[in-house]
Amino acid sequence: MTQRLHALTLAILLATARPTLAADGLAYLSTHHDGTAGVNGLHSAQALALSPDGTSLYAAGSGDSALAVFSVDPATGGLAFLEEDKQGSAGIEGLGGASAVAVSPDGANVYAAGTQDDSLAVFVRDAGTGALAFVERERDSVDAVTGLAGVSAVAISPDGTNVYATGTNGIAIFLRDANAGILTFMGADTGLKSPQALAISPDGSHLYAASGSNNAVAAFVRDPSTGMLTLVQTVQDNTAPTLVGVPSNTTVQCNAVPAAATVTATDTCDAAPSVSMTESSTQNADATQCGHYSYTITRTWTATDACGNHSSGTQVITVIDNTKPVLAGQGANTTISCPAIPSFTAPTATDNCDAAPTISFTDATTAGACAGTHTVTRTWTATDHCGNVSDSVSQSIIVQDTSAPTLVGVPSDTTVQCNAVPAAATVTATDTCDAAPSVAMTESSTQNAD
Repeated sequence: MTQRLHALTLAILLATARPTLAADGLAYLSTHHDGTAGVNGLHSAQALALSPDGTSLYAAGSGDSALAVFSVDPATGGLAFLEEDKQGSAGIEGLGGASAVAVSPDGANVYAAGTQDDSLAVFVRDAGTGALAFVERERDSVDAVTGLAGVSAVAISPDGTNVYATGTNGIAIFLRDANAGILTFMGADTGLKSPQALAISPDGSHLYAASGSNNAVAAFVRDPSTGMLTLVQTVQDNTAPTLVGVPSNTTVQCNAVPAAATVTATDTCDAAPSVSMTESSTQNADATQCGHYSYTITRTWTATDACGNHSSGTQVITVIDNTKPVLAGQGANTTISCPAIPSFTAPTATDNCDAAPTISFTDATTAGACAGTHTVTRTWTATDHCGNVSDSVSQSIIVQDTSAPTLVGVPSDTTVQCNAVPAAATVTATDTCDAAPSVAMTESSTQNAD
């Protein structure tokens, strides 16, 4: 087993006829913790192996670079800690980062992989107690041994004649001495790179190896006389998933950015590859800049299958603002009388994106037919931050003069002697519109010329 036992524990579950059986047929018995009740060697426990007679259990603790040895009660399945066989103690070598352990079919030997030491440690097992005694170690690049660099798994053929160990460069093959348990290196098969797990068929005719980094399982034919392997098949998942539903690139108005599409994926092996999406944008955060309304959004979907194969698809959304603002609400055309001053009602502006387009205006004055009369036309336009200019709107105010001037200095009626007729008075005038109204005088008389 290569599943790490978290929290440095060894939990025991037993399928029995006890009334406390769970739905899965297992009943909890006990847990053994590293460093508790005298138990040692379980730090970062990674692998287990049970002796063929079922009386001993061996756990590889990579954090302790050790094997923890337990005796098993055949009746209950309960464990009792027996000993810790640790790197550097009692002459033991090759257990650095212990990651895998296997017991020979005859129960005479235990073999453990030391990943950090690139080694395979060999032990003799006491059939009565299950205790171990160190015999030797096989190490990569020593005595022409290869294939043990980064060793992570160990398997023994059912006939007990061969021991196989996985390394980063292939499978190391050893011939086992059934009497002493010592190993003789036979060679390394490099047909599958970085194998990490091994299984041998019950009849010993085939060996199977799995490589996580290569997403592959390889099948080998095993020569029963030599233990050598011949690669016959490699099953590999190196095909990336196919994304379904990635939308095409598009151009949209700034007020019509679409929501992200729901993209799925299919895969030749994985029924449910994961799909993730990332989104980036060139939008300027400053709403007073055109880049806040005209920018690009890049959405990238990535599908990943269980073997790490992945594919990506991208949609680029070009966001534009080419819609002009709209003005409305300006005052109606009107007529006023001087000396009133024109007062205009400004419109308001709306825009599909810009919340505050700029409104500007110009005034044009047309003189009227008489002094003080005229027409003022005010014209407004709105401009958004991308330079789009609205259609103009206007309001005209006519200033008219309907009030007559006022005469100043017209003398009152009077009676005089015929020899004292006064000269005509100098009369002036004021006007609400005309600063200099003209004054004219006419004179009539009833005098008889005779």
